[in-house]
Amino acid sequence: MKTDPQKLDFWSNFWGSVRSSRALIGFNYCAKLYVIEKDLKQQHSQECNYYTKRYEKRLEESKSIIDEFMAYVDRELENAVPRSALGKALAYIKPLLQSFKNVFLEDGIIEIDNNSAERLIRALVIGRKIVLTKKAYLKYYHSLRTYLKI
Repeated sequence: MKTDPQKLDFWSNFWGSVRSSRALIGFNYCAKLYVIEKDLKQQHSQECNYYTKRYEKRLEESKSIIDEFMAYVDRELENAVPRSALGKALAYIKPLLQSFKNVFLEDGIIEIDNNSAERLIRALVIGRKIVLTKKAYLKYYHSLRTYLKI
């Protein structure tokens, strides 16, 4: 099977431009934070001083990443077109970054996202949709009482 050199050239140019994409560079800062959090959870989640260790590790590793990301946002915001998707995203995140940094680095108890809370309420929301579509009032009522006990 012969490969077309034009196709190879296209894909190498495509992936080269994706790797240097300004949006992907910003995304990678967030990915680094998630990697640190995942490693911390895998290594120390069973220990009694997990939150203290997470707090210390955040100050060691995450603080520099957040500072780099804040500098990146400032630098890119100057060059981004305000109505582009990247420009809108940068303008949205800029005023929130300092608060995120203060809260995230302040306490090891605070999670990086709210995915666990969303997973917990998903069953309740799905149950509500079932009630609205199938009119299973009693089933929903009993499940709601169970969730409220938690």
